[in-house]
Amino acid sequence: MVLTTESQYFGSIDYYVASIEFSYWNFEQYQRWEKGRHLNRCYLLGPNNPLVLSVPLEAGRGQKTHLKDVRISYREQWGVRHWRSIHDAYRRSPWFEYYAHGLEPLFKERPEYLDEWNRMTQQWVLKQLKWTGEWGQTETPGERVEYKSAPMTEAPYRYPQVFEDRHGFVANLCILDLLFCEGPGAKGILEAARRENGGA
Repeated sequence: MVLTTESQYFGSIDYYVASIEFSYWNFEQYQRWEKGRHLNRCYLLGPNNPLVLSVPLEAGRGQKTHLKDVRISYREQWGVRHWRSIHDAYRRSPWFEYYAHGLEPLFKERPEYLDEWNRMTQQWVLKQLKWTGEWGQTETPGERVEYKSAPMTEAPYRYPQVFEDRHGFVANLCILDLLFCEGPGAKGILEAARRENGGA
């Protein structure tokens, strides 16, 4: 099964619920840039409130171009700041130490384009989920994108979160939340949620 999909910065849990059972991911690089989606931001849960980590862009959020041409800005050390936020939010989670050693070096990379960064983060996630499929990217404009950022009306999954005692359960955070809280069990939760939501 082939999925043509957008690339997300540590995509949302709903994104992986909708996508995990596809054997080939085709990343859409010709889609028009749209602000306010998961393309350059991911959502975590901190001790005081949900956190949004946003990758700064050279031409700002209002640019009109294809995703493949969106450049990352390095005028600030956002990689250091993002990793610190992830560390502070999840260092007490059951599986943080298990993943941290392999994850932290990603934030020292300096890819030029957002699409490249997103694919790097998604490939890291898919490796942790032991996904055995293949991936590529669209070569021409106009291919239909089956999945874009669009949360499900009701989350068909539940798992213990680090700050659930303060905030209650918060659905559709970035996939890191599920990995840090559930470790290798994350893939099973995604697959069960897909079945529950009417997937294959």
